[in-house]
Amino acid sequence: MKKYISLSILMVILILSSIPSAFAADAEYKVNGEKVVPNDVITYTVSIEDLKADVMAINAHVVYDQEVLSLVAGGVKQGSIKFGDAMGGVIYNEVLENRFLFNCAQGSDHIYFEDDNMIVQLNFLAQDVSEKYGKDIELSFEFLEIYNTDGVTMHEGTDYKINAVAELNTYEGELDLVDKSQQSINADATASSQDSPDNANKGNKSDKVDDASEVASENAWPVVIACCVIAVVLIAIVIVLIVGKKRENNV
Repeated sequence: MKKYISLSILMVILILSSIPSAFAADAEYKVNGEKVVPNDVITYTVSIEDLKADVMAINAHVVYDQEVLSLVAGGVKQGSIKFGDAMGGVIYNEVLENRFLFNCAQGSDHIYFEDDNMIVQLNFLAQDVSEKYGKDIELSFEFLEIYNTDGVTMHEGTDYKINAVAELNTYEGELDLVDKSQQSINADATASSQDSPDNANKGNKSDKVDDASEVASENAWPVVIACCVIAVVLIAIVIVLIVGKKRENNV
């Protein structure tokens, strides 16, 4: 009798001990095909390849499910939000719903993807959202606009290719998260002013609400202004080309 009681107790212990692991196995998502559990950090890196022409200006975004993935704050100084070395003078908005929007333009030259073809790198913290367990969560990148130095729209597959990679738990920085209640647009630093706190790391951390409010008031211009700047640059280039051709004809 004691033997049966002991066996029964052992079976109960084994069953109870298997319950947490069974629940743990279910507490995961798939992000771009990778198995992810809450508190994992996903590093999403986008690069451009096989360029057929020089790029003068881009307007792009990374789309994600912010219910599951929280964007890590910090910018250039902290290293949680990175742009390639070729991407000088980037303007970006990290507080939009479910997306990270940015643009970059080189009016007098082109974006030197020959030296560094990385476009953007973002880090996301996976949240514990039981309603989304077992779901396929997608991180995606899209060029809203991309122009070559002749002001002509470029097309994926014919003029360039995109390489996007999601890696797990490679990021080793701080895990302060972007505060979506703030309205801030950030001008990321170029090489000459990379150490400037005014450009590098403003208004994102939850423990710096005062700084965030100050940045929001200082940087109240919408992203559409940056798009207008790109349009003006394109028009200027077209005018220069027309004037150049007229001079050639006169000669």
